[in-house]
Amino acid sequence: MRAEKNALARAGKSKKGNNDSVIFRRDNSHYEKLGGTERLIDGEIPFEIPESWAWARLGSLGQMSRGSGIRRSDIAAHGAPCVRYGEMYTTYGAAIREAASFVDEGLALRSKLAHAGDILFALTGETKEDIGKAAAYMGAEAAAVGGDLAVLSGHGMDPMFLSYAMGSPYAAGRKASLATGDMIVHLSAARLGSVLVPVPPLAEQARIAGRVGEALGALGLAGGEAPLASPPPRRRSTSAPWRSS
Repeated sequence: MRAEKNALARAGKSKKGNNDSVIFRRDNSHYEKLGGTERLIDGEIPFEIPESWAWARLGSLGQMSRGSGIRRSDIAAHGAPCVRYGEMYTTYGAAIREAASFVDEGLALRSKLAHAGDILFALTGETKEDIGKAAAYMGAEAAAVGGDLAVLSGHGMDPMFLSYAMGSPYAAGRKASLATGDMIVHLSAARLGSVLVPVPPLAEQARIAGRVGEALGALGLAGGEAPLASPPPRRRSTSAPWRSS
C-alpha cells in the first residue's frame, strides 16, 4: 500500500518517485519531501497521532481522477450503474453498495468507472460545510462516474475507514476551507488531494471502521452498515467492464 511505502521510504528501505509526497518525523518535527525538496509542515499538522500511524496527503495515497459528464437526460431505467454528484448528498451515506441510477452501456464504456474499494468525492455542492462529501464505492459491478465527482483509486487503505475519515469534522473543515464559491460551491481535485489524512496500520483501520460502523448503525444514521476489512475483488467481464463475471 502507498502509506506502507511511505513508512519504508522514511526508514530508507524503499524509494518513491521524485514527485510523490512523503511525510515523516525528525527531531519531533514533521517534514514533507516533495520533488526532492524537504520542508517543515508542523503548522499544518492538525492533531497528534500514535507513533504507529503516519500522515499522508490524500492525493498521494493513490490515483485521483475526475468523472465524466453524465447529463440528466442520459439516465436510463436499465443499463450500466452510474453515480451522479447530486446523489452523493441525497441518496448515499458513507458507502455505495448499489448504484441508484443507470446509463446506456455505450455511454458507460466512454466514462470513468469506479470499482469496489474506490472512494468518490463530490466536487460541487450548495454549502462549504458539505462540499467534498465522500463515499466508498462497494458495488459488485463497476459504476460510471458523473462529472463533478472525483475518484480515488489504488489507495490500498480500508475503504470504509478512509470514507469515515474524510467525513470527520476535521476533514470537513479542511475541505470547506479549500472550497470556492458561495451560491454554488466548488472544490478542485488538486485541492482535495492536499488534505492531510491520518493513516493507521491496515488492521487498525479495519477495527476503527468496524467500531464507527457499529456506532452509526446503533444510532440509525446513514453509513452505519457493516464495514469491510478490505474491498471485494474486482469482477471483470470480457463483454463489459461493469458486469460481474
